[in-house]
Amino acid sequence: MKAQAFSVGKYQLKMAALVMSDPAMYSAVELLRDGQHVEIRALRLDDQANLLAAVGRTSSQSLYRRFFAVKRGFTEQEIAFFSNVDFVSHVALVAVMEEGGQPFIVGGDRYIIMQPGQAEVAFVGPWCKNSCGAVATAGGSV
Repeated sequence: MKAQAFSVGKYQLKMAALVMSDPAMYSAVELLRDGQHVEIRALRLDDQANLLAAVGRTSSQSLYRRFFAVKRGFTEQEIAFFSNVDFVSHVALVAVMEEGGQPFIVGGDRYIIMQPGQAEVAFVGPWCKNSCGAVATAGGSV
């Protein structure tokens, strides 16, 4: 495993290149330039409450940019769709940090294959100022 370093804005990021045989088990802890750690990992079924809490912390503007509509909550069907991913045609990663000793989701990155060779990619997070989005998309490829 060889580490790669790159800059995103004022943050210097160090990433390790990983070969993953099971994308549903993906996990990597990265060090942000400001000294904080962020774990980029596969979304798990037990993340549902934390995922909904992250949506609740996300600004209306960020949600509008992600969904192209005003959105403050999800239907049961949408919750199931966003929570249950197969890691084949629907892949979801989350960026997790700790605050007060408790883990919380600060961002999410997913892609859904629409047809062979074409996928919809999205990243959203209430705490993206600290370069988590760059870590998730640059190093979190599954």
